[in-house]
Amino acid sequence: MQMKARAQVSLIKSAVSPAQRRQSRLLLRIAERRCQRGDSHDPRGGPRLFAFRSRCCRERGSSQAARRAESCQVWVATTPSTAVAVPSPEEMLPRLAATRLKFAAGFLLGCLLCSFTFQQTRLGRELRGWLGPSRWQQQQQGIERRRPSNATSELQAPQDVSSALRVLCWVMTSPQSHRKARQVQSTWGRRCTVLLFMSSRADPSLPAVGLNTSEGRGALYRKTMAAFTLVHDRYLHAADWFLKADDDTYVVMENLRLLLSKHDSSQPLYLGRRFSPYVQQGYMSGGAGYVLSRQALRRYVAGLKDGTCTHTSSVEDLAIGRCMESLGVRVVDTRDVQRRESFHPLYPELHLIPGILAPSHWYWKYSYYKARNGPDCCSDLSVSFHYITPEDMHILEYYVYHLQVPGHHRDDTVDFLTP
Repeated sequence: MQMKARAQVSLIKSAVSPAQRRQSRLLLRIAERRCQRGDSHDPRGGPRLFAFRSRCCRERGSSQAARRAESCQVWVATTPSTAVAVPSPEEMLPRLAATRLKFAAGFLLGCLLCSFTFQQTRLGRELRGWLGPSRWQQQQQGIERRRPSNATSELQAPQDVSSALRVLCWVMTSPQSHRKARQVQSTWGRRCTVLLFMSSRADPSLPAVGLNTSEGRGALYRKTMAAFTLVHDRYLHAADWFLKADDDTYVVMENLRLLLSKHDSSQPLYLGRRFSPYVQQGYMSGGAGYVLSRQALRRYVAGLKDGTCTHTSSVEDLAIGRCMESLGVRVVDTRDVQRRESFHPLYPELHLIPGILAPSHWYWKYSYYKARNGPDCCSDLSVSFHYITPEDMHILEYYVYHLQVPGHHRDDTVDFLTP
């Protein structure tokens, strides 16, 4: 053991740099193990060095310690004279660099796999919901910038007709639902001329306007009254049309603009999915979203101030429908020329799958026009769907703006009814 210690000291002192010392210790451990096993092959030391070690192991004593010590001494003695057979520290540097390069490549591959998981899986969608829309929105904008112009010409045709129309969108939300509101902000909401979120508590990160109201279904109409009053006082001349939607409503803004382009915002108009009970001229579904012209907004806020319109019901869409009727604001038929609806108060599958809704469902009773179930339920120029989850916001965004079918062309005969 003393001979081994002296050999180690001699080996370490002979090294000139820390890298050489590390290499020498490595070679020392290899020599000890190979001499102890009596291996017949030595890829590091080469034949000449193995000959020294094997002869030493056979001839020098019988004890394991003596053989190990002698092999170490022979290794130290022969290392300087076998520079060709034994890699020097300088020769080991490229191997070290290759090892580090492999580690870096593996680390980069792992990062890419994590990024793919984050973007494509349900867990990733949940994380995006908590982290906010900024990065997702940047990615969506990047995809749209990279798309060739000829690939979007058909989709942009309706938008070209009505792109000058200014639409203010205000979205009703609550402090518990600001996560859902962020998905509106990163999908269809960015196509509005002005986008506002109305809540009972201000949230600068969204941003959300804090209204002086309480939360709950019983407070929905008071929030609506306060929101439209704020919009009237601050944004009346910033837009021609004013859309109210929920934070689980998805809106195709290009189709909405095409619909609005057929009407005059200086007239008192009220558009959406028309329901029939309780109001003679009908009223618009709150979940599907509804639109007031600038003149209708003027009349509504004036009616709130002079007492013509009051809080007659906590049911928001019914209460505002009664007010519109009392103010002489006309409802607009928003169906297409084939009499198919464009504003939809339910999740898409409940409209599109035949027989999925029971005959006793409220939908059949509330529809002003005869409702249809199945593929013929909905216009090719549909404007909105309701009860959309935060994840499905992005799925609809992909289907509407990115999915393409080669050889399929938009039916130019489909249009909205002319007033």
